[in-house]
Formats: sequence, structure tokens, C-alpha cells
Amino acid sequence: MNSGERELSAVGTAGAARSWALGLGWTFLTLLGTGCSCRREHQALARASLESPRGAVEAFAAYLRAGLHEYEYRCFSADFTARNQLSLFTYAQAREELARRQPWLELFATPEVVGEIARGGGRHDVDVRLGGRTYRVNLVREETFRISADDELLANDFTDFASRLELEQRSGGGAQLVARLPLPSADIDLERATSVVLQRLWKIDGVAPLDSPD
Repeated sequence: MNSGERELSAVGTAGAARSWALGLGWTFLTLLGTGCSCRREHQALARASLESPRGAVEAFAAYLRAGLHEYEYRCFSADFTARNQLSLFTYAQAREELARRQPWLELFATPEVVGEIARGGGRHDVDVRLGGRTYRVNLVREETFRISADDELLANDFTDFASRLELEQRSGGGAQLVARLPLPSADIDLERATSVVLQRLWKIDGVAPLDSPD
């Protein structure tokens, strides 16, 4: 082999090494980007909450992206599920039909909030951009209580949140907050209870387009 051939061989080897290093670098960046995306989704799920109207919209989007159908269902109001004849047990199967009748559903994975309107009386609207259109999300505040024993539900119902709470003065000074909850039966064994929750949550009650497509 002459010197020219050796030089070409060396150049080819160096080029191959650079190509390999570049490919490895792109692979690493791709994996890093995927990891960042997964972390963002995990963080979105960890932050998901129905305690505010905007939070309910963002929580539903996070559950939709993650394919968590049970949690998607829990974002809808009782009236919405009744109007659309949905139940927790049928939602996964009925979701395809719901998406056909409610085209916004599949677009909701990446909503852009562009406005909010407080209606009062436990109602609130959030305007979002979905697929080039603006939609108005109607939300209602539902007030409920739930008593559980591990995975067993002992009692739950709708209630008037404020009327269930009482502030009592303590004889030694200070005060204590007392929650009085109605029970369907006196036979419920509260000794087994592991969770008592009285809550106000915002639920999606309807979605409608506000304008025509761009």
C-alpha cells in the first residue's frame, strides 16, 4: 500500500469514527428528550387537581394524554355523565361513541387556556384553543363527602359543604373545626374507617365551540 492509500484509509477511518460519534450523540439527545417528556408528563399527573376550574381542565388533559380513562371519567360532572349515559364501568367502551358525538374530546390532550369567566353560584367557564378553534368549557362545583375503609366505600353523597362545617370554641381556649356528615345507616362501622373526605371539586359539565375553524 502506498502513502496515498494509507492517507485515504486514515481519512475514511476518522470519518467513520466521527459519523459513529455523531449518531451516538443524536441517539443520546433523542433519549434525553424522551426522558424529559416523560418527566414532564409525570409531573403533570402529580400536580393534577380538580380543586380549581383551570386545574380541572389541565387535569383532564393530563389524564387524556396518559390514557387514564377512570380518571378522565371522574373529571365530568354528574349531570354530564347522566346526559351522555356514561358510567364508570362503561366509560372505556363508550368513549369512542362519546368522541364521535363530542369531537373536542380527542383534541383536549393539549389545550391552551385563553380566558376564564367566573359565573358565580358554583359555575365557571374556561376558554381553550383546541385544533385551531376556541372552545368554552363549562364547569360546575360539586360538593361531596366520602367515607372509606381501605378500598371499600362506606358512604358517599352530594352535600352542602358549608353547612357541614362548624367552628366550636374550646373550653381551654382556641377552637376546633367539626364536620357533621349524614350517614345512610347507623350500622356503618366507623371503627373501620380509614378516610373521611369532605370536598369541593370542579367538574366539566359541557364543552362547546365559540368560533369557526381558522
